[in-house]
Parts: sequence; C-alpha cells; structure tokens
Amino acid sequence: RGGPAICAQVLMYPGLDRDMGAASMVAMPDAPLLSREDIDYMHELADRGVGAPHDAYRIPAYAVDLSGLPPGIVVTGECDPIRDW
Repeated sequence: RGGPAICAQVLMYPGLDRDMGAASMVAMPDAPLLSREDIDYMHELADRGVGAPHDAYRIPAYAVDLSGLPPGIVVTGECDPIRDW
C-alpha cells in the first residue's frame, strides 16, 4: 500500500488460532491472567458484526498461504493457555 517493507514481525502473546481443545487450553482453563471465560468473551467481541467469523484476517491459523509474510518471532508465557495456538 505504499508503506515501507516490513522486514520482520514480533508477535507478543498472539491468539493465532481458536482451538479450545489445545493442550495448553485444557491444562490451564483458569490461568491467572487469561481464563477460558476471558478468551470466549474476546472471541465474541471480535466476531460481532462480521459475516464470516472464522476468516484468516482474524485467525491466521485459517490462512491457506502465509508465504508472503516476513519472518516472525512468537513470544508466549509459561502459564499462557493459548501458547499452543
């Protein structure tokens, strides 16, 4: 879009998927800073007013091809229920 080329990305605690059966979600449904209830609420907010709630723009794990993106670093926490996403 005419902006500078992005050479890298750093994703801090990203919600890249919605697999509520992921091992980290099952192991930590009531994590201290991010409970399953909190995650469900955030999904509800993100899905309001959109026709297709599971599109790749909001859930990168659903993308067919990510090859055009720059290299990335994903940062997760030890007690992060979404770290397996």
